[in-house]
Amino acid sequence: MKQRAAYSFLDMLIVVGLIGLLLAITIPAFIHARQDHATQRCIENLRVLEKAKAKCATEKNWVDGQAIEPGSAEETAAIGFLKNKKMPTCRAGGTYHWNVVGKPPTCSKGPDGHVLPAE
Repeated sequence: MKQRAAYSFLDMLIVVGLIGLLLAITIPAFIHARQDHATQRCIENLRVLEKAKAKCATEKNWVDGQAIEPGSAEETAAIGFLKNKKMPTCRAGGTYHWNVVGKPPTCSKGPDGHVLPAE
């Protein structure tokens, strides 16, 4: 009678354990990379908003301290300087605030690193 080759319970347990270990190492790295990408994308959006605000302020002769409120004519004018003529969205779910002229725009996720670095 031939003996059939088969895997023992211990062999299967080792394989499952190794797969679990690999997943435990890689999943946090993927999550961290995704968060880093969202943060970098948000910072790039803040740069775009700052450039649009600066161009609009120059064209409209706004002075430092000029308020740009949501839904105002000033916001509409500044949005006109954006590439797609619409506000970008934060991939982490934050909301952007123009702030006054002379102060960089901010994201509501600012404490999570979504802050425009000083240049």
